[in-house]
Amino acid sequence: MSPRPEVVVGLGTRTGADPAVVLELLDRALSECRVTRADVVAVATVDARAGEPALTQLAALLAVPLLSYPAEQLNRVAVPTPSTRVAELAATASVAEAAALMQKMQVFLKAKNFDEVEKTVDSILKMMGVSAP
Repeated sequence: MSPRPEVVVGLGTRTGADPAVVLELLDRALSECRVTRADVVAVATVDARAGEPALTQLAALLAVPLLSYPAEQLNRVAVPTPSTRVAELAATASVAEAAALMQKMQVFLKAKNFDEVEKTVDSILKMMGVSAP
């Protein structure tokens, strides 16, 4: 039996996003990736959005921590689909992808297993249907 996946959900939202809509979109994304809510180990976002009710309620519903990172830190994470619009609004070219990747990188960097960081990033990109750079 394969080990249970550990999914870090990276999310960026608009101010006042509807928590029910965010949950519905999450469920769709998890289904497309063939994982479930039970596989989610954390929700990650940018510091400026950490207090958004849609995110705090989602983390509470899933009973997982809500992790947040400064925009400057997220902006240093290479992502497959950076956005100029997000960069204008959030001071980082990515919130969702960068926040999810940041958590996985921190876990592996703490373990000092740099090969695993590369494998994790590659597998996340593959799941997203993006070729590794």
